[in-house]
Amino acid sequence: MAISFQHARYPALIELLPGLLADAQRGHAHDPRAGRVPLVEAYRVTASLLVKLGETELAARAYLQLDDPANAARRLLDADLIAPAEVRHRPAARDVLAHAADHPEAPRALVALAAIVEVSRT
Repeated sequence: MAISFQHARYPALIELLPGLLADAQRGHAHDPRAGRVPLVEAYRVTASLLVKLGETELAARAYLQLDDPANAARRLLDADLIAPAEVRHRPAARDVLAHAADHPEAPRALVALAAIVEVSRT
């Protein structure tokens, strides 16, 4: 029986996550082809945990590491609806917004938000 992420034991996950990420990154560095899936899954778990902890900017960064601009955009757009200043005025969040909006597959809504906020990587 699988346990849903909503029922996860967050303190245990928080303790294990740094080692999991380090192992996945080492595996990918050693053998990029075989190590890709574990690395992607480690980033997915990280992004999901960061969303649950309210770390939208870091979650968006994790999704960008996965080359998943749609989920990065979703996190940033959700945060902009709830707390616009968090996305529009924090330098780190603006950097993530610019990076996500610059992705070729970035959703139009995210590109529009980047234009409104006047951020760009180019």
